[in-house]
Amino acid sequence: MLERWRIAGYIGFAALLAAQAAFSQLNPRSWQADLSPGPLPSSRVLRLASAGESELVATALALRLQTFDAQAGHTIAMRTLDGERIALWLDRIAELAPAFRYPTFMASRIYASTLPPADARRLLIWIDERFRENPQAHWAWQAFGVHIAKHRLEDLHLARKLAASLRERAAGTTIPQWARDLEFFLLTDLDELDAARALLGGLIDSGQLNDERALRAMVATLEEAERRRDADARTTQP
Repeated sequence: MLERWRIAGYIGFAALLAAQAAFSQLNPRSWQADLSPGPLPSSRVLRLASAGESELVATALALRLQTFDAQAGHTIAMRTLDGERIALWLDRIAELAPAFRYPTFMASRIYASTLPPADARRLLIWIDERFRENPQAHWAWQAFGVHIAKHRLEDLHLARKLAASLRERAAGTTIPQWARDLEFFLLTDLDELDAARALLGGLIDSGQLNDERALRAMVATLEEAERRRDADARTTQP
């Protein structure tokens, strides 16, 4: 008798599963992607609510922003998200905790790497503003922004502008030599060899370039760029 009841229970449970599947098929749950993380309280309200734990609240907001695109079991394509609203969230989080590095990490590695070019450019300029306020905290994501501008956006002029900020604000920080030298290599990419030569001389004279290997690499890059330019000039002569 007990075995019979157990079998009947299994059959009933299977019937319920089948009924649920049929109901879901006939009545699909409506879902519409939300492409924006939504509005945020003002900076003043967030500071009051943080009660001295601004970085903790900033972390919670950053995690909320980072995960909002996973909705109801769906993952929304990053390129379709509301870039302007995302930038507002990042700005508000940075206002709450200026030394917090995660917003600039998100702006560079997550959003500027995936959002449409116009949004990416806006975020790279935003990262540059944060870097100018606190070079030591944000230099790594400024350097990554140079990489995005050069390779993803193919905008060497924007990349040079970001790299110039790195060099200009490197004094008194532990920003590594390779990051300080990015502007020089971008000048050679832009074929602005006179400017690259002048910058190299300035770095040497000011004592900002004291790495022998870096110096040799820069001199070799400049000489190779000059050889290419001279060869191109010869081939174009009548």
